[in-house]
Amino acid sequence: MKRKSAIITFLLGLLLANLWVAPPVVWAEDTTATSVERAKAALASGRASEAIEILSRLISSMPESDLYYQRGLAYSANSMQNAAINDFDKAISMDPTQAAYYFRRGLSWHRQGHFQNAVDDLTSALDLDPMTPYAESYRARALFNLGRPAKAMADLLSAIKKNPGSSSLHKLKGDILITHGNFAEAIKDYDRAIELGARDAAAYNNRGVALANVGRTKEAMEDIGRAMEIVESPPSTTRPPGISGTPW
Repeated sequence: MKRKSAIITFLLGLLLANLWVAPPVVWAEDTTATSVERAKAALASGRASEAIEILSRLISSMPESDLYYQRGLAYSANSMQNAAINDFDKAISMDPTQAAYYFRRGLSWHRQGHFQNAVDDLTSALDLDPMTPYAESYRARALFNLGRPAKAMADLLSAIKKNPGSSSLHKLKGDILITHGNFAEAIKDYDRAIELGARDAAAYNNRGVALANVGRTKEAMEDIGRAMEIVESPPSTTRPPGISGTPW
């Protein structure tokens, strides 16, 4: 009997030793990280609505600051600025230390024409991270739209130093110089803006205004003509060059 039990025990041992255990099943369900990457890829390829859908599913089960931020980017890209601002609000309330959250909310405010709100958020972004890309240039634009050209110029000079190849920054500098009556210097910046982006109708128009104000009427007329050619419907405030010429 003992011998029989020993044999059974031996055989069981062999069986267990050679038993094949199936590996655990790995389901194809997306992880949060891969879903976020899918959303980013959709946004990068212009499919903002798809990105919003993916991120909304994630937020419903796991509301985190970065997910709200990512969805805010998608809303903004989809021209849904109010929804974007709401998501950036939530992201900031969860983590007020991220400069990018303030920067992106500032851009949404700017796109809606709420320039003081934009200035406040862009200032917060720069306070948290002075190297926040483009924060100074957008704050300069907002300040200029608020009628504060001197403060705008301070930001603008810093922004141009960091990004000297930006035609829009040189164009904005020319606009500010025109408001101060510094037409000769404005012409230099419009020259640079046109050199960097020759199809900028506003730069041609505004350089024409500056040229007219320094007595270079023929060149002014040529610039106004180029601007008219570039855009089919120029702003209704456009007038012939001269003292009454109006910058765009």
